[in-house]
Amino acid sequence: MKDNYHILLVEDDTELQKLIEDLLINNQYLVSKASSVEEANKLINLYIFDLILLDIMLPDSSGLEFYKNSIKDRIASSVIFLSALGNADDRVTGLELGAEDYVAKPFDPRELILKIKKILN
Repeated sequence: MKDNYHILLVEDDTELQKLIEDLLINNQYLVSKASSVEEANKLINLYIFDLILLDIMLPDSSGLEFYKNSIKDRIASSVIFLSALGNADDRVTGLELGAEDYVAKPFDPRELILKIKKILN
């Protein structure tokens, strides 16, 4: 098992971003943060990430579109979508695109960590 997995957190809600960042750091993950697709793209060009936590509703684009157009066929990082859109159609769309998982907000922090551990191990 690898020591420090690097996770990209793409979330525009600064309060939620901070909560998730703290949760990840407390669980020994290295975290880079982005609040928009533009910022996320810059980080993806600089670093290799083991996992991307990707909000669906971002200020400059849809996380689904960003995944489909910029991540899916370009990098090998696993992706978990985060979204307030929790209905079955939204979850299915995210999973059909190829994401490893889909977590509806609000979520239990323990559930998110378990999903992350399952994907990374």
